[in-house]
Amino acid sequence: MGGIVVDVAKAQETKSVLKAMGKVLAPTPQTAIVGHAFSARVARVHVKLGEWVDKDDELVTLESHEVGAAKSDFFKAIADLELAKQNLEREKELFENEVGIEKDLRAAEAQYTIAQTNHEAAEKRLHIFGFTEEQVQEIAETHQIHAAISLYAPIAGKIVENNAVRGALIDQTTEIMKIIDPTLLWVDAQIYEKDISKVKIGQEVDIKVPAHPDEI
Repeated sequence: MGGIVVDVAKAQETKSVLKAMGKVLAPTPQTAIVGHAFSARVARVHVKLGEWVDKDDELVTLESHEVGAAKSDFFKAIADLELAKQNLEREKELFENEVGIEKDLRAAEAQYTIAQTNHEAAEKRLHIFGFTEEQVQEIAETHQIHAAISLYAPIAGKIVENNAVRGALIDQTTEIMKIIDPTLLWVDAQIYEKDISKVKIGQEVDIKVPAHPDEI
């Protein structure tokens, strides 16, 4: 009549729940910031915010005075190397035929070494700008000086930030675009120090996000 229920006291497992706020993040290895090491102007934008891209897809084309100067220096280095090579071959032939003198041969060898070094430095400078080995080879074959350079997606993913505006000036501090691969995500939960003992590696975690409040 009093609503009292009698039961047998017994041991059983109880489940404690630790609740914590957190953020859903893209892992650092799956995040890429696209920028350029030198000042430039945005000439063309090939992708939009929210668009999915594959690795090596063209993102944006820039025009840079430094790029044009680097290409010009590369062409000059190629010409100097070819001239130094021809001069060295001529001096070798003269020396072998006992017509030339050793002093001229050694000078030609030194000039050829300098030309090789300058060529390598000019080629490495193009790589610093972001040109691939295939693109450098194409530049060497076409001998066309364009102050343009295209930036490509370093990873496959989604464009989550796009600060590229046609005609805008950018420098080495500008984050032109940001790409994340959301196929694998992290949840960064903020745990108070007093609750650290309740968290263990391999522990099961339930996650709820505001966008889907009824789903776990």
